[in-house]
Amino acid sequence: MRVCIAAIGSTGDVLPYLGLGQQLTAQGFEVTIATHKSFEPFVAGAGLGYAFVPMEPRDSVSDELGERLRHGVRSAAKAIEQLYAPWVWDIAQAVDAACAGTDHLLLSAMAWTGVHSADGRGVPSWGLHLQPLEPTGAFAPAAMGARSFGPAVNRALGRRVQALMVRPHMAVVNALRQRHGLPAVSARDHLRMLRDRRWPVLHGFSPSVVPRPADWRPGLDVVGYWWPPAPSDWTPDPDLVDFLGCGPAPIYVGFGSTLPAPAAELQAMLRRISRALRIRMVVHSGWLDLRVDDDTIHTVGHVPHSWLLPRVRAAVHHCGAGTSAATLRAGIPSVPVPTTLDQPFWADRLRRLGVATEPIHSARLTEARLTAEVREAIENPLLSRRAAEARERLVRDNGAVAVADALSRRGR
Repeated sequence: MRVCIAAIGSTGDVLPYLGLGQQLTAQGFEVTIATHKSFEPFVAGAGLGYAFVPMEPRDSVSDELGERLRHGVRSAAKAIEQLYAPWVWDIAQAVDAACAGTDHLLLSAMAWTGVHSADGRGVPSWGLHLQPLEPTGAFAPAAMGARSFGPAVNRALGRRVQALMVRPHMAVVNALRQRHGLPAVSARDHLRMLRDRRWPVLHGFSPSVVPRPADWRPGLDVVGYWWPPAPSDWTPDPDLVDFLGCGPAPIYVGFGSTLPAPAAELQAMLRRISRALRIRMVVHSGWLDLRVDDDTIHTVGHVPHSWLLPRVRAAVHHCGAGTSAATLRAGIPSVPVPTTLDQPFWADRLRRLGVATEPIHSARLTEARLTAEVREAIENPLLSRRAAEARERLVRDNGAVAVADALSRRGR
């Protein structure tokens, strides 16, 4: 059975689907990943087929974008929309081409226009989401952070956010539909169509972290994490191995594709915290090339979380969905420093699980606050014990098997 997975976005948005694809391949599926060119080596390393999708998100990341992301949900949403808007048609066409000849089209959240390509080609399609995006009374939309406004308002906000996500791109949707001889639809029609036919969406996070809301419609399921693959030809840099081996376990510091503060400010802050607490750090440079090197701090580029995080004491991070999952899998405490969109949501989930210190929103980040929370993470044994317990709960999940079973049932 041929499966195409369209994965659009940053590293954390794409790599989980490669791990899923690898697991599906092991169960007899023929898997192609449609994604950006920069991820092609990762796709090849996972032994999967590759289909080209235009745009390189990393090329659009800048200090200016980071500043806009730090200025609230509205500013961040507008910045992300402006980042992707010029590419929506090109991405939609690439996904449309990639699903030709496949038996199932699986779509990440940013590849949602592909449902219309699949309909036009007579191919079953699915959503594969890393965040809970469907309206629910249980919590507000993940993109709006951690605050809950009560069931009725939460649901209304969820519907509003869904409409805002799709409405600007209906011209692209209808161009695709016209290409395939389908009638034009409105944003409301699109959302009603998915709801009425119970379009399946499988969510790649653990029910022990976000339980399936009781008010979700049938077809929406939480199946467990899809773990990024460990490239077969990857080996750690000898300098990193030497650093890890020459002293006490360090903490990890990584902020993904943006930064919670200007780079120079962060560099100085991390050096002073390292000296004040007498700890060592491994700092991930990220897309904005944060570099903080001295005797007690080592900077790295891409290193698989599955290899690095079990070797550190705790992690200071932005709480992207992928990094949050990786800290849970490693069984280490977190110091959340979220900036925008779904990051505060995941920071709050880690706090509720008892595996993280109190989140520090990037707009309120200070050296004194970060020092205090890092000290808490490395000195509080309860955080470490709960992190180990959370890791054991994840062992019971098998998100990839759940996807394979669902595909097999629908494919019959």
